[in-house]
Amino acid sequence: MTAIDSSIIISNRSVLSPYQKFIYALNAPESKRQYPSRFQVFLDYLKINELTIEEKANLFYKLIEQHAINWLETELLKFFMIQNQRAERKEISTSRV
Repeated sequence: MTAIDSSIIISNRSVLSPYQKFIYALNAPESKRQYPSRFQVFLDYLKINELTIEEKANLFYKLIEQHAINWLETELLKFFMIQNQRAERKEISTSRV
């Protein structure tokens, strides 16, 4: 078995967490820098109080599985509406919405 073959076997056996998949999907360096902190704001809005952002993201994924996609859509819309209201009141800039 070659080194490539063994790495494929290892990668097939290991499972990436939802957060690891999220980070992997961010290609641009600027996205990798900004998106985790922006995602953290949304997780804080949901009152997910785990210790690390990875733990929060993994719990968030479990909540989506439990409550279905309608719950996610509703929570995202509520969050966006709150952020838009905050931007209108000039509490935050529109670049953060």
